[in-house]
Amino acid sequence: MKEEIGIVAGKIWSTLREKKLTQTQLKKASGLNDKMLFLGLGWLAKEGKVEFLKENNFEKISLTDEEKKLFKNQE
Repeated sequence: MKEEIGIVAGKIWSTLREKKLTQTQLKKASGLNDKMLFLGLGWLAKEGKVEFLKENNFEKISLTDEEKKLFKNQE
């Protein structure tokens, strides 16, 4: 299960790239069910790779600035 969660975390990380998404948007874009979405987000949050923001009365999820830089360097 741990390996599967790591794969899911990678999928979420790639989906977020330079976008801020709500939980619903992220779920739809990634194609993950609630359980796997939350497990993957928990993994990324523990590693300090995502942040949770409030924007226009919506809670959004984004990669941290440091992670966005890493993503750009991989391109």
